[in-house]
Amino acid sequence: MLQHMLHKICRDKINLIQQKGVEIKNIPASVQGDKIRIFLVNEYRTLAVNEGDKIIRNLSNGVQEKYVVSNAAFSEGFPGQIPANYNITVRKEGIVGTRMPTHIVMGNNSKIMVNSTDNSINVQITKDNMWEQLAEVIKLQCNNQSDLLKLVIEMKGAQGTSKFKEKYQAFITLAANHMAVFAPFMPFLSSLL
Repeated sequence: MLQHMLHKICRDKINLIQQKGVEIKNIPASVQGDKIRIFLVNEYRTLAVNEGDKIIRNLSNGVQEKYVVSNAAFSEGFPGQIPANYNITVRKEGIVGTRMPTHIVMGNNSKIMVNSTDNSINVQITKDNMWEQLAEVIKLQCNNQSDLLKLVIEMKGAQGTSKFKEKYQAFITLAANHMAVFAPFMPFLSSLL
């Protein structure tokens, strides 16, 4: 019964090439992506699998898959029910470990572009340069520049007076179609109300 169950599970045949050069052929195994399970039964009871060993799997379509063992986890099994076995993690030969790159970004206006085009404009806003930066964004991003630029000059001149709210509201009304562009400036402008 156990042999029949293992035969159903281990439908693949692999060749193990140990690092010392010994090749063991036609080992029954279960290959599932990057995991291979080998049960140590019959003539394979003393089989040893180690990290760095190679595994070759010949497919029925003539293709040959080559793997390198990256982890060979041995389990004693459960005597009389589940034989000792190896749960092996492999990677395809020639493929170096796939790790995602780590990007560390620091400082003002930091960003990362990976396989893409940057069409953005960096804006670093401080109290000292806010009015100049706002004017610069208007020149680069807006169609009705002259009216918006005029309102920026008027808001700057009215800063700290009762007229600022009127100039601010006029600017917001005219800038409504460009709110995404002006979003970085809004906290500062509204703080002046």
